[in-house]
Amino acid sequence: MRRIAMLITMSLLAVFSGCRKADNVDLEVPNLNLDSGGDTMFLTVKAEGSWTLSLHFPAGVDEWAKVNPSSGSGSAKVRFYYDGNLSDNDRNVTLTLTPAKGSSAKVTITQSSGAYPGWLEMPAFKSSENCELLIHDMTGKLYKSRSKSGVRNWSACFDKETRESRWVAYPLNNSLIGSGSRSDAWAYDALISSDYQQALLKSFPSTHRYYSNQVYDRGHQIPSADRLSYSANVTTFYMTNMTPQENGFNSGVWQKLETAVRSYAGKCDTLYVVTGCVTSSASPSVTDYEGHKIPVPTHYYKALLAKPVAWNSGQGGKKGYVAAAFYLPHTSSISASAYRSYRCSIDELEAKTGIDFFPNLERVIGKEDAAEVEAQTPSSWWN
Repeated sequence: MRRIAMLITMSLLAVFSGCRKADNVDLEVPNLNLDSGGDTMFLTVKAEGSWTLSLHFPAGVDEWAKVNPSSGSGSAKVRFYYDGNLSDNDRNVTLTLTPAKGSSAKVTITQSSGAYPGWLEMPAFKSSENCELLIHDMTGKLYKSRSKSGVRNWSACFDKETRESRWVAYPLNNSLIGSGSRSDAWAYDALISSDYQQALLKSFPSTHRYYSNQVYDRGHQIPSADRLSYSANVTTFYMTNMTPQENGFNSGVWQKLETAVRSYAGKCDTLYVVTGCVTSSASPSVTDYEGHKIPVPTHYYKALLAKPVAWNSGQGGKKGYVAAAFYLPHTSSISASAYRSYRCSIDELEAKTGIDFFPNLERVIGKEDAAEVEAQTPSSWWN
């Protein structure tokens, strides 16, 4: 949905020295009706002299938004931060702009309810897909909001029948990568019963592998190296993040692509990543330690959206956004350096997988521009 700028202008009159003086207080709010995802937006404050901007939440409602700065003088840009609303109810906050002289102006912002956040990395999710939506914070617990549980980590569309996540989605930048080393803290995901997860905590005595066929590794969808701070790194070793990957594919072309993805993240504000696997009724299967049949993916893919980036006219993009996708057959025969040969547009990946990637981009830059970003052949920015 396009964001339509709304100008909330309060023309207030105050009486000074027996005379009437126009005391104009303006508060420009880009969007009065927010979707359920967490994000930020810029407000514009205009006042004569100094002012303060305060937030007022209904009684019993946790504080889910904040502003910075909360005071100033004259005209200023103010950043409005808001958490994702994972509750069943809409919620609102009233902003009060109070000038040093004159009356205050108020405006109310409403955020819609929804257990599915509108973050840019999230693909469209259909309850009919028979998947469980798992949303982790940086400690592996259920993400609730920025004010309650810090920063969102990674989300997954987990299929309890195949015991695999169809896709894993997450934001990526140097801050989110953090620093540290591989924890190897293999564990069950606390967000869903271990009865539905792959049993990969023990190895087969005869092969010292975790699947019945020793050709396959416990392959990460969000790589360990994408979350290096200890508590976040531990979450990348959850069983819900694992799929059976051929040894040579995992340590070869897939690893090269994962490294390239981190380099892309280093060139922009934030890289939004979706990693997924493709299986079908014809997929071969392996068993885990407890004998559960796990389908072996026929393909793996990555959908990438960069925000915002510095680019020239030859690199495409709209309003600082560029996108690319990679769709690789699951085979060790691919040369490690050949991942670029499997690059395609987001639209092409959507046609291959049937998944709608980055549906929330249009609310940021508009429907037409978002469609152009997804349709474009990946530019030289992705080299």
